[in-house]
Amino acid sequence: MLRRTLLFAVAAASLTGCGLFVRKVDVRYNPNFPRRPEGAQVDLWVGETSRPNIPIAVISSRRTAERSREAREAQIEELRERARRMGADAIENVRVETAEVRGFVGDPMVPFTAWKQGEFELYFVRGTAIRYTGGAPPMPADPPQGSLDAAPISTSPAPEG
Repeated sequence: MLRRTLLFAVAAASLTGCGLFVRKVDVRYNPNFPRRPEGAQVDLWVGETSRPNIPIAVISSRRTAERSREAREAQIEELRERARRMGADAIENVRVETAEVRGFVGDPMVPFTAWKQGEFELYFVRGTAIRYTGGAPPMPADPPQGSLDAAPISTSPAPEG
């Protein structure tokens, strides 16, 4: 009887454990794309480009509370590096997003280190890594659509050197 109960408990635990560790996988990502070389140009588009492409994955930078131009440029470079590792030629629909965080924050009204419940925002950059599918880029180059505050968005390749 004890053996049967133990067997049932092990079977139930193994079946329930499977559901806890399931992760969603972005099926658009193709691991067969070769990695782009270090420093290779990755175009950024605030909107969508008219050049034929296939989406690879939605990628995001790390979150930061800082809103300076330097922080934004670092996030954009991080996005470009992630796209290079996936073999992407460009990133479209680049945008700044916020994440609200609730929890313990420092209390500035107390003269010593103290914590209180609160919330704050973190900022990150997100876009869709794409791979061009043949054909030359349209002439003239697509203009960026919309704006990305304090972000240097270029539609032309950076000068070599």
